[in-house]
Amino acid sequence: MELTPIDVTDLDIFINQSDLRHDLHVYIEYIQNQSAKRGLRGDWINKSDALRLAKLMNNPKAEAEIQSHGRDKWLGFITDLGRQLRLTNTANPNSYVTVDPEKYHQFLELSALQQEEFLLNKFITHYNSQQNEFFTANIFSRSTFFSHYGSSSGVVSLVNFAEVRRLLLKLLAECQSGVWYSTASLVEYLKKNYPYFIVPKKPKMNKWEQQQNLSRYDNFREGTNYWHKDSFILESAPDAFERVEGRYVERFLEQIPLIMRYIDVAYDREKYIGAEPTRNRVQAFRVNERFLSYTRGDIPTPKITIQPNFEIYIESPFYPFTLLAKLLPLTEVVSEDVVTVLRLHKQKIMSQVAKDESLDVVALLASLSGRPLPQNVQIELQEWSSHAEKFILYNGFGLLEGEDQSPAISQATVETISPTLRIVRLPATLFTQLEEADLVPWTVIHGDNELKSLPKKAKTVFSKEVEVKVKPKKQPITLMRQVAVTLFFHDSQILEEFRKVMLEANCPVEANTTKLTLTYTKQYENLVEAAFKQLGKDYIITLEDIKT
Repeated sequence: MELTPIDVTDLDIFINQSDLRHDLHVYIEYIQNQSAKRGLRGDWINKSDALRLAKLMNNPKAEAEIQSHGRDKWLGFITDLGRQLRLTNTANPNSYVTVDPEKYHQFLELSALQQEEFLLNKFITHYNSQQNEFFTANIFSRSTFFSHYGSSSGVVSLVNFAEVRRLLLKLLAECQSGVWYSTASLVEYLKKNYPYFIVPKKPKMNKWEQQQNLSRYDNFREGTNYWHKDSFILESAPDAFERVEGRYVERFLEQIPLIMRYIDVAYDREKYIGAEPTRNRVQAFRVNERFLSYTRGDIPTPKITIQPNFEIYIESPFYPFTLLAKLLPLTEVVSEDVVTVLRLHKQKIMSQVAKDESLDVVALLASLSGRPLPQNVQIELQEWSSHAEKFILYNGFGLLEGEDQSPAISQATVETISPTLRIVRLPATLFTQLEEADLVPWTVIHGDNELKSLPKKAKTVFSKEVEVKVKPKKQPITLMRQVAVTLFFHDSQILEEFRKVMLEANCPVEANTTKLTLTYTKQYENLVEAAFKQLGKDYIITLEDIKT
């Protein structure tokens, strides 16, 4: 397929900055961990949850939209998508949104290629005679649309839009990555080679429609303005294809491939003058390598690097759903882009190990990265995991220790742990009852941050206060130290180039994009020298020590 390249200098370029894969994952994870209520009218998430979600998603305008109007189109799109994919559901209006754990688990078990196909297929197959590119806008559309009056019984009801969309995606896959092509040249190519790719040459109309002598373009009318579209487009007109199929191509480019971030588009900046709906507004488009790698079926495996500073670098052109579902419960997000940066979080790791005693964080991270962890990270992770303890906190209950079997104790008992230990309700009331029964109970209230030791004379299985009289002997200890080298850069682009080369040389390096520094330990100087040798092809590198 030969299309015409075009200069976009004087055009208005639009690049979709919102990653639906990332935001869908953020939305589902939020719903899993917190209750989010649906509004009484429509499917909009309530304002408080919407604001929290807006801060987690990567749509910069979402928060302002929610503050002004109580809702955001992009968030609404993501919530609709979750429901259409059957990953989330709501029982009825004004109820809580829930996640279908089985379906979400099945989605995470898919390969990256299968996940992409699953998402794209939903967009391709979701349509009806009124909900399609001819008549319906999406959140990024700048075009206006045909009236859908009569579409349910007209020729549009015969169109297989799934086949139409697959054909256009197939043609886009023949384009060169990063090259701006004229939309008009794509329409011209279709007119020459696929003149009936939307409306069949001889539509098989029902009896009533045949009596009306409807043409192939009976559903498409133009007008002097948006509200008055009363002139039929005649099939015999020399530019009929451009006025019908050409308009569809423009609106298609604004929808599925733009939402999926497969393409960028460029618009005419001039004020539109002409028949409605608009045409020739989407002047150009360009496909990207993300789309072409998907169509080739070679989505690259995410590259994971675990740094000595406990940061995890994930390089992936597609949002790695499955990988992040495993890592996010153990980490906090530092930054997200083509390279996602996470930092291992001590409290999260301890919490996960407490929930699942079989979880081996060191083994998990080593298997995901495909290489041993830095020694200091491995040691710390083992230490954090050993500190994790699983316990159940009973709010409003108490633990009673003792052998007495009075009726008051029996009535207050909720759970018998052993002959001398039981969980009781209303411990303060029980304490009073035991005192009235001439017993001598002893109550201990523990602090919020630590457990209190029991008196020395108490008969108990728990820790008691111990009077230390012997001065402990001095214990010999050996402290390990590690000397680090920090390189200071004047340019973030050069810093990133040096970082990548050093990582490729298997040199663990810590990057600080704010201070423009790279830090590594002296034990890796040989690897750094090898990286510098490679960089010496493009740079003259001189090292100067900072005098303090």
